[in-house]
Amino acid sequence: MAPLHKRAGTFDAFYILADQGEVNDNGVMSGVRVGDVMFTDDGESHSIKNIRDSDLEYIALIISTK
Repeated sequence: MAPLHKRAGTFDAFYILADQGEVNDNGVMSGVRVGDVMFTDDGESHSIKNIRDSDLEYIALIISTK
């Protein structure tokens, strides 16, 4: 799980590898599942959480914008 936080000087990309989860993308809630990608630009807020009993697996890529 990544609690709600705001990006500052970076942007993120999450690629879902296994199971299902829920993301908060600047206050907009949506589901994610295997194969989905979520992007968060510099200055935006986001979170991701597991919504099932099995493990939510994802790759988080954080890239500096500076």
